[in-house]
Amino acid sequence: MRYLHQEVKTRKGETIKVEVSAKTRVMIMSQREFKQYQKPRTFTYFGGIKEGSYEFISPKDSRWVVVVEKGTWKEPINISAQASIIPAAPKAVRPKQEEESPEIEDEMTEEVTEDSEK
Repeated sequence: MRYLHQEVKTRKGETIKVEVSAKTRVMIMSQREFKQYQKPRTFTYFGGIKEGSYEFISPKDSRWVVVVEKGTWKEPINISAQASIIPAAPKAVRPKQEEESPEIEDEMTEEVTEDSEK
């Protein structure tokens, strides 16, 4: 299996926005689930087959792994992807200064693993 992946840190209510260059599977999962995905074993994730962009609102303060699949081992596809974090909207009760979106320093890393599709 071929895929891109990137770890992001979010606070509750922040949005992870993933933009992809072609229709593909976009998955957002915990670090634990990502380890299961790499083995490969049963895992859970948020997302699915997406085209263009996908937005995920973080339900809690956490580290997430964004995974963008690049096709199968036998039929790879050329995909480019970018992940960014959109700050949560300030609460109406407490005025809060708007913060800039934190830059994600690392680019997505490409991984290639052999799977049972050979």
